[in-house]
Amino acid sequence: MRIPWLDVTIVFSLREILIKLYAQKFSSRDLVALCILVIVLVIARSITIKVSPALSKES
Repeated sequence: MRIPWLDVTIVFSLREILIKLYAQKFSSRDLVALCILVIVLVIARSITIKVSPALSKES
């Protein structure tokens, strides 16, 4: 089961991190929060791929 909004959210979060880094307008708290968000979303995406109902039916 693929969740398309999850991919979009990951890309948007990475975009925000890069914008803040290049603009040099960020607090360390904001940067850490966005990085944690990206890590959690990537883990969630990995779990959705690993525990996909489509893959379970093929086995």
